[in-house]
This record gives sequence, structure tokens and C-alpha cells, in this order.
Amino acid sequence: ATFTIERVFTAPPAQVFRAFTSPEAKAQWFAGGDGYTLLRFGGSAANSAPLARAFAGYGVRFTALDIADALPREIYGCDLLLVRPDLHVVWRGNSLPGEADKLAALVTGH
Repeated sequence: ATFTIERVFTAPPAQVFRAFTSPEAKAQWFAGGDGYTLLRFGGSAANSAPLARAFAGYGVRFTALDIADALPREIYGCDLLLVRPDLHVVWRGNSLPGEADKLAALVTGH
């Protein structure tokens, strides 16, 4: 079986193409690794320390990655994106929730 997912981007086609084909851009977008990654777009000053402590409490690796480029912010429509190790987006928003423990528990299945 196959399926198709479509997404409309509010950026010029060349800019979106570059974001998905440039090795440098892909390294920023698709951080990956063996833990969860919080992507902070466009200079977001969100304090990720409470979330880092929450993930550590479950023995799960966590990294915060700052991406100054405005394109991801335009495409995703938010300042923050939390990504699983398999690159699935599990949460997004413009500010971190006040109860980081609950978010960490939810996305890790605890």
C-alpha cells in the first residue's frame, strides 16, 4: 500500500527545494540521533533546561538545537519543534509548556 502526504508551504519553491536537498539545510532540519531534539527556530530564547531535566529523569537523551534560519519557522508556523529519534514531530508550539515533566512523559510513553 502507498499513501501521499501533501503540504502547502508559504515559501518560494526554490527555497523549499533547497531546504530539502542541501546537505547543510538537512543537517539542521533532520537532526536525528538517538534521543529527542528540540528545534528552536529563528532565535527563539526558550529555556530548554526544564525539558532536558524531564527527559533525563526518564533516562532519555535530549538535545536542543538552535536554527537561526527563518525558513523553518515559516514552514512549520511555530518557534519550537520537538522531534523523536525517528524524526517524527511529537510536539510544536511557540513556548514550552509550564509542566515539562508532563510533555516528556507523554511523548516517551510514560
